[in-house]
Amino acid sequence: MLAERNQHAKEHHNAISADALQDWAEFAAPRTFGLAVRTYANLRLAERHPVVHNLVISNVPGPPIPLYFMGARIEALCPLGPVFHGAGLNVTVMSNAGKMHVGAIACRESMPDADALTRHFPDELARLGAAVAG
Repeated sequence: MLAERNQHAKEHHNAISADALQDWAEFAAPRTFGLAVRTYANLRLAERHPVVHNLVISNVPGPPIPLYFMGARIEALCPLGPVFHGAGLNVTVMSNAGKMHVGAIACRESMPDADALTRHFPDELARLGAAVAG
């Protein structure tokens, strides 16, 4: 019985192409997360318990080569991620042709002066780069 189930599992696994698995991984996770966030918000669950977290940090790999739009080189990609109930600050990092770009967006009630935080980004990123290099 176990051998029969293993054979069935192997046949099922072989029936799914690597491209299909990659497509599923690329699109299913964000859609599932989006559905979970909408459900959480619609049920107003954040009002029924203490906040679980207040910060979201995302790392989005961008294109490794320069991009162009109507002949003009795109110099920067300005990443912005979602801010939702309970998570008052989102910091998203995105690469573009070997350069890193950082975007921050905040809920005004949770963080009235997000600019005060982002003004420190260049110096702190330089310190991080120096620490990695040395």
